[in-house]
Amino acid sequence: MRRFAYLILATAFITTVTFVAHSQESARNQIDWNSRKTSTAKISCGNIEDDGVGSVYESHSFTLVSEDVIEAYSWKLTLWDKSGQEIIVSQGNEPLFTTAPLSNIDTYARNASGYIDATVSCSYCANNEWSEAEPFKLSLETKPQIIAISEPEIITEDNSPIFYARFTVEYIGAEMITVIMEEDGDVNLRYFYVEEPLIAHVVTLNMNSNYYNWVDIKVANKYGSATETLEFKPVENSGAYIDTVLAESALSKVYNAQGIYLGEYMTEDLRTLEGGIYFIANTNGSPIKKILIR
Repeated sequence: MRRFAYLILATAFITTVTFVAHSQESARNQIDWNSRKTSTAKISCGNIEDDGVGSVYESHSFTLVSEDVIEAYSWKLTLWDKSGQEIIVSQGNEPLFTTAPLSNIDTYARNASGYIDATVSCSYCANNEWSEAEPFKLSLETKPQIIAISEPEIITEDNSPIFYARFTVEYIGAEMITVIMEEDGDVNLRYFYVEEPLIAHVVTLNMNSNYYNWVDIKVANKYGSATETLEFKPVENSGAYIDTVLAESALSKVYNAQGIYLGEYMTEDLRTLEGGIYFIANTNGSPIKKILIR
């Protein structure tokens, strides 16, 4: 009976020891798991702030800031192609991880702002345990691009060669577009800006359909610029442009710039004259007017 009691007591002791051992191992595993989840190591970059905005054309160096003594590193730079497929661009196992300027920029996906998204990640070993630092997310800036320009809608004025063009410009990498207008034979350029991000709605200044007109669309940032040109060809029989408001259907005596009398013209027929400066005197006694026909 006494031997049987000893056996029961020994079995209970072994069971208790085993349970305690298992509990201690479980606790260690729990501590290890928690240390991985709450890693305080931080990835830092010498030339990129914590917002992650940097240049795609520069090298960037990353280090791991930690209170622990790091025994090993496993770095990688990850990007995504236009189909969303993950691409590991570079890897390293040194304390300093340096990435080269990106090549083949057009192969990578861009975010809504036109930047290329990327992530630098680092697994590290400290105290014989591997942990994962919080990834450093990048938004890499590039030269701006004009993605598309819609077919211009032509807006005309009745019985006039004056017209306007309306269109939209889809672009990335800039905060606004610059519109530069040029007319054939005119040395003056006209500029205006449209400050609409990503998709700009443009209505040009007035143009004369008797001449060639060019409208340049330009986007720019600190890395460069991009320009696309719209050409508007002359329209035959579009009517001359007269820079002075005249009475409708009035009969006028017309003189050229040298004062030579050319005859009498109705107002609507003045547009048949060649371009130049003229003087007109209405037959109703109105003051003489100087007009420019282009």
